[in-house]
Amino acid sequence: MSVNTYDPLDTNVVVNNTILTGFADGTFINVERDEESYTAHVGAKGEVARARNANKMGKITVTLSQDSPSNSILSKMARGKDTFSVSVVDQNFGSTSGGNDCWIEKPPNLEFGKEISEREWIIVVPVLEIDE
Repeated sequence: MSVNTYDPLDTNVVVNNTILTGFADGTFINVERDEESYTAHVGAKGEVARARNANKMGKITVTLSQDSPSNSILSKMARGKDTFSVSVVDQNFGSTSGGNDCWIEKPPNLEFGKEISEREWIIVVPVLEIDE
């Protein structure tokens, strides 16, 4: 029996060859497809079939601390017209997710208060590759 150890320091988000820094506490990366991979169909007598969904679009949500230097990097990309590449590399378990021709869905909501807040950046990935 072996014990696996997860270390958040070994999980990186790379945007156009730049590693993002200054993540918020808690869940700081979320990778998800827009739609299910398959749609089930059940016939009148219970026969089950499935249709493969060709839509591979997805989103990578990155939550940064308000004081993160990576906010300015993503802000410039959000204002620009060019698309970019993004990769989530988990060296803990050897998984990689991401894609090319990505863009920022919208600038994050800005909150200001007594304490440092968070900035949630949603990156749209037209063909999201997920390698578990």
